[in-house]
Amino acid sequence: MSFTKILKIENKIFTKADIQHIWEEISQEGETTSTLEFEDGTKYSSKSDEILKDGKMIDYKKCERIKIKCNNFLDKKFISFELNAKYSDGSLIIESEDENWNSGNFDRLSCKINSVKNQIKWINKAKWIKHSNIILILIVFFSIFISILFELFIFIFKINKELKTFTFLLFLVFNVIFYNFIFFSLFSLFPNIEFDFGPKNLKYAKKWRNRLKYIFGIVFTIIVGLAGSYIYDKIK
Repeated sequence: MSFTKILKIENKIFTKADIQHIWEEISQEGETTSTLEFEDGTKYSSKSDEILKDGKMIDYKKCERIKIKCNNFLDKKFISFELNAKYSDGSLIIESEDENWNSGNFDRLSCKINSVKNQIKWINKAKWIKHSNIILILIVFFSIFISILFELFIFIFKINKELKTFTFLLFLVFNVIFYNFIFFSLFSLFPNIEFDFGPKNLKYAKKWRNRLKYIFGIVFTIIVGLAGSYIYDKIK
């Protein structure tokens, strides 16, 4: 009888050191093969951790997929560790006829994987989006935000009352499109599986996450300044 355990890997940012540690753990159980697939379509395989070391292709190309497999055909034992950054998924599969060996390795490798740095979970999974009450709250806050921006827009550009309705409709359409663009763009900045190694200029998600704090800071400062000017003009 064969026993199989599967771990779905989610919300993790893997460094090269993380991959090397996992390779070391798996290779203890038998002959192990590592395979790296890169964005340019090239693929490299090795029966050692040579391709994971400093100065190899992993440092110069953008890696999209990593597979580490250990096969012990004599004892019918199998370990597969796979990460796919392109499609943002990953898995650990352990199979053997020895239940104790299976459970022991699964627990050991799961612990190693769980120690890897977490991605921001609430953005990635976004299960809360499906909750109707949360959706209602988002709609209310977004409506308030749009109203404030619209009033500021009218105040700044001195829009005539006759054009106010038409301007509001255009403004609403523009902001809905903009909101959706910003909202769904966040998902691409926080991938389910991310590789934090390779050329720095190809780490798009990490670069834009670092820029977000400055972008939000500038936008927030502008909105607060305009809102303050608008309120002051109303109460003076």
